[in-house]
Amino acid sequence: MTVRSLPPEPFGKGGERGISAKGLTELWGVSLDTTPKPPMEQFLSANADAFLSLLHVRKGEIVTTAGDFAALQTIWSTQVDAFRKAHSKTLRGEEGAQLVCLDSAFDDGSSAAMALYENEVALVAYKAERFGHMQSSWQRIFT
Repeated sequence: MTVRSLPPEPFGKGGERGISAKGLTELWGVSLDTTPKPPMEQFLSANADAFLSLLHVRKGEIVTTAGDFAALQTIWSTQVDAFRKAHSKTLRGEEGAQLVCLDSAFDDGSSAAMALYENEVALVAYKAERFGHMQSSWQRIFT
């Protein structure tokens, strides 16, 4: 956890100074939602600024799209099923959540990732410099 020191803001009455609870949640990257989001949605929202485009599929139905996702949709319709079948043959007790990343996968130099969790698949084109943050949030959410 990183805590930043900012100039004090008025809080309460009189001489009290501090920062609002909303401000703290933004600084700490935590949510005050009483009902937490499902893990895949947590991952996608935590890394939204890293994604150039997104295709999120649950139970074979497209749930969310963002950016220019045409290339991701082509990958979804032509390659994901074959990859998952081939990949499942190599797994030995590792059937949990998987994040598969391909550096510089697209012609524009952006990287691609496929996130697999239960009946969900998320295909993303992401900024390569955001890989570390994306990977650490994956580990935090899914392990």
